[in-house]
Amino acid sequence: MQTVPVRFGLILGAMKCGTSSLYRWLSLHPEVCHSVVKEPNFFADRDNDSQSLEQYRRLWSWDPSRHSIALEASTNYTKTPLFPNAAERIAKHNHVDWRFIYIMRNPINRIESHLTHGAAYGGAERVEEHHICCSEYARQIEAYTKLFGKEKLLLLTFDQLTRRTHEILRQTCRFLDIDPEFPFPEKLRSFNVASSRRRENRVVDLMRRHKMLSMTSRLVPTEIRRRVRWLIGEKIRRYKLNDQEVAYVLKRLRPDLQRLKSEFGIDAHSEWGIEL
Repeated sequence: MQTVPVRFGLILGAMKCGTSSLYRWLSLHPEVCHSVVKEPNFFADRDNDSQSLEQYRRLWSWDPSRHSIALEASTNYTKTPLFPNAAERIAKHNHVDWRFIYIMRNPINRIESHLTHGAAYGGAERVEEHHICCSEYARQIEAYTKLFGKEKLLLLTFDQLTRRTHEILRQTCRFLDIDPEFPFPEKLRSFNVASSRRRENRVVDLMRRHKMLSMTSRLVPTEIRRRVRWLIGEKIRRYKLNDQEVAYVLKRLRPDLQRLKSEFGIDAHSEWGIEL
């Protein structure tokens, strides 16, 4: 019996495609041990290049009597070139069983959600290069298939996850080699929805940045902190790209979307109505 995890399930991204929800839902499965933080970003951090796998394993409270796989969800692992070489850092530890899950979404909707999400933290109000890169799905996927093979990567779409949730959960469980017949709750709450966010109140932002106040605030239950931020936060508008922005994004993404179809079987036209 393994006393530490040797099988890892990594939800790689893409950002704003349902990764938080899938992570929370899978964490309900008794064979899944979720990480102490949802997004540790361990392999995205250059400072961790010299860190051992043992330090990575400390992210889990592993119980070998019931757990089969260690789960985390770090979308920075598929934000090349902003966070380069995450796949290579993972591949250094080739003696363990890695399983990767990648979720895609209509790239226009994904970027709009990305912008809405960023607005809560004073982010950009127009399409920038990193928004494009996070939507280059074939580019991000290729880094992992080159090193681990396609069989180690499960490709999903946001639409599948939202419309056929329980079917996709069973498929994902089979991919992770855990019991696919586990009875997930009939009604599952979605997490980290961009449109439900509010811009942080300036006082809360200052408290969060103050080390001692930030540490003290962690003594307050998460749900209470979330509710307080919601009540005093400023409502943010949901971003909608204009026609010129849509045309620009699709022009930039067209080569990648063509590769997504030819190399990975994801057809942007049938999935999202995007003409290539």
